[in-house]
Amino acid sequence: MLRACNVSANINSSFDNITTDILENIFVDDRHKVMGCFVANAACSTWKYVLINATGKLSHTPPDKIPVHSRAFMRTLWLHVLSDYTRQEVEFRLRNYYKFMVVRHPFDRLTSAYREKFGPKNKVFHTMFGKYIISKYRKKANKKSLNTGHDVKFGEFVKYLLNERPTTFNEHWRRYYDVCDPCRVKYDHIVRLETMEQDARIILPKLGFNSDSKLPGRNVNLRTPTYDISKGKNISYLFTGLPPGHVTQLMRIYDLDFRMFGYQWDRTLNSALCHTPFGADTCC
Repeated sequence: MLRACNVSANINSSFDNITTDILENIFVDDRHKVMGCFVANAACSTWKYVLINATGKLSHTPPDKIPVHSRAFMRTLWLHVLSDYTRQEVEFRLRNYYKFMVVRHPFDRLTSAYREKFGPKNKVFHTMFGKYIISKYRKKANKKSLNTGHDVKFGEFVKYLLNERPTTFNEHWRRYYDVCDPCRVKYDHIVRLETMEQDARIILPKLGFNSDSKLPGRNVNLRTPTYDISKGKNISYLFTGLPPGHVTQLMRIYDLDFRMFGYQWDRTLNSALCHTPFGADTCC
């Protein structure tokens, strides 16, 4: 990851350059002196629930009944975001607390966001983005599609991404370094969805859990030893329908996300690869 940071000349590693937008994404557990940056569509709900579980205050509440995405609710449990603190308090925590962030293969995350946000039940995103995308990128769209935005095709979603400024992306497809700023924050551990059960064995004890504790999950099935990205057939299926030039452009947009976290993409097979092994000793 440091190599990717070093070759990006526009990245200044000073704490002073970390923006409030970044600090708002980093959750703080002062009791255990741990901080986590959570990215939408990368086990975000699961890890927020882990922090909540570590407080011991809601251990008997079903996970799906806990409003993990409400910052006001999190604050009632004394789980603040880093932007809640003074600049001096922020710098102290950045220097002294254990810091981790969570990622998954960029294209796997992108297809997950597409399926979740443009699926049949998400009328909010149909209105917010779907109607615009269809009106701009679909020739001869019918009246229902234009009025509801209910049936955005993956290729249309990709065209939309290619024509927007990445820094203005919605949080569900915003780039990792635009959410968590790993070059400046310098996380102690990068949790990957593909190896999350193993990574959890490092993080959970720091939050007061036993070393053999199972990761309490909401949206991720961890019954298998690892999350197997090779089973994500929808990724290949969706990308097979894209012009090669669009895939190349998309890779340029998410280039740092690929290089920082050891992810690759097989253009011939349209399949996700994550061959680069790393943990606390190799990712930072």
